[in-house]
This record gives sequence, C-alpha cells and structure tokens, in this order.
Amino acid sequence: MSQRFIRPYHIIKRVRPMTYQLELPPKLDLIHEGKQIPLVKVLWRNHDSYEATWESKDSMRQQYPHSFPSGKF
Repeated sequence: MSQRFIRPYHIIKRVRPMTYQLELPPKLDLIHEGKQIPLVKVLWRNHDSYEATWESKDSMRQQYPHSFPSGKF
C-alpha cells in the first residue's frame, strides 16, 4: 500500500459533482488550512469499491490522460 495512504476520509459535504469537503484528522487539518487540493476517487482494477483511494488529480491526469478527455474533471 502507498505510504501516502493514511485512511479513508469522512466526506463532510459534496461541493460540486467531483468536489468534496473532507474531514481530516487533527494532525493533518492545519497542513492544508485554506488550501484546495484537487483529488479524484480511484477504483483500481480487480479491487472492491471499499478499496477505492483518493489520489491527486494532477498525478492521475499525468498517468492516465485518457481518463480526463475534456480536461474539466
């Protein structure tokens, strides 16, 4: 498992169709104060839905450009 994976985050609210406000653990809460971090939820092949992970949108766009055809995700 990736070292950057900490745990699943509780979704506080859905802001837009692909944008969510997450409840961060206290030790991470201040790290991103006022900063927006674009994430996408990734369901990896051969994994169940409960194993889906939140990944950086930019990283996923670089690795899987065909998944972002319009560039508006």
